[in-house]
Amino acid sequence: MRILMIAVRNLDKGGIESYLMSIYRSLPDDIHIDFVIHSKDDGCYDEEVQNNGSIIYRLPRLGKKPIKYCKLLYRIIKTGDYDIVHRHATASVMWVDLAVAKYAGCNNRIAHSHNADWNHRAIHKLFIPFLNHYSTLKFACSNKAGKWMYGENSFQVMKNGINVNEFKFDNNIREEYRKKYNLDNKKIVLLVARMVPGKNHLWFLEVISEIVKEEENIIFVFAGDGELLEKFKKEVKERELTKYTLILGSRNDISNLLSMSDVFVLPSLFEGLPITLIEAQCTGLPCLISSNVTSEANLGLVKILELKTNLWKDSIINIDIEDESKRSNSDAIIYNHNYSLEQTIKVLEELYRKCLK
Repeated sequence: MRILMIAVRNLDKGGIESYLMSIYRSLPDDIHIDFVIHSKDDGCYDEEVQNNGSIIYRLPRLGKKPIKYCKLLYRIIKTGDYDIVHRHATASVMWVDLAVAKYAGCNNRIAHSHNADWNHRAIHKLFIPFLNHYSTLKFACSNKAGKWMYGENSFQVMKNGINVNEFKFDNNIREEYRKKYNLDNKKIVLLVARMVPGKNHLWFLEVISEIVKEEENIIFVFAGDGELLEKFKKEVKERELTKYTLILGSRNDISNLLSMSDVFVLPSLFEGLPITLIEAQCTGLPCLISSNVTSEANLGLVKILELKTNLWKDSIINIDIEDESKRSNSDAIIYNHNYSLEQTIKVLEELYRKCLK
């Protein structure tokens, strides 16, 4: 079986990209996957993918050169003899890729929604009928993401399964990392997300400013890169919050940072279903999320808050820190809610094989 995965951006660190790589590594060997990406920049997973015999096709972004993009994609699909084109996206403009796939002769065209909102809502709404027409299967990371992407049309929820063993709480790592960053006696609040407007980092600085007026023995750790990183650093300095923040950039040790921390926060303006929130609950972290994040991601350790500064301030100050024994057993909730990678792969493989029958 030959599958062409069309990614959202590239194969670098990020929630969706990590999810794609987990799928790539876990499917059986008779399923061959190649990738289309939309970036000239090298990604941290490129070498692994290419060493495994897969091809990474680099195309210009659709919005910049639409005719060239469609011609190149048509040629890739036509000559690649792909059984399935699986398009991962955050808006309905992905219908173009699936239309190209149809005219290139691919009979199995999967749309996969990873978001529940977009800045250009009118454009998204306009293209929903085209997306529903050209996709033969519709996946979504949550019911909220599916309804937003496909309207009243039926879809299959494909849960963002994680590697439970990787994200199981480890007290030895916790102690090691707290010493590494000299945070032994601090309350550690962690935010893992790309530094982009939708993740709402700049607003969260208002919350931090209020918290440190009442609680000084606290540190806010930020993991993630993105277009707002430099602006964020500047804002931290201007607000005189440097001693209360640890800005780590892009990381490949998220599981360790989760074990190190006491609270996980996600004040996003919109989300599909954040994989990091599932990972955080696997490590037993109490989580505070905005009401813009789907409640489907609540496996029992989540408190949902409106984006009001005082609500977030009070919740972070008053939150109960889970003890080691309780955190060590939290991975069970992942299996109970079918969010393990093994469970996701089983469902996905069955659907792939069903396409060819």
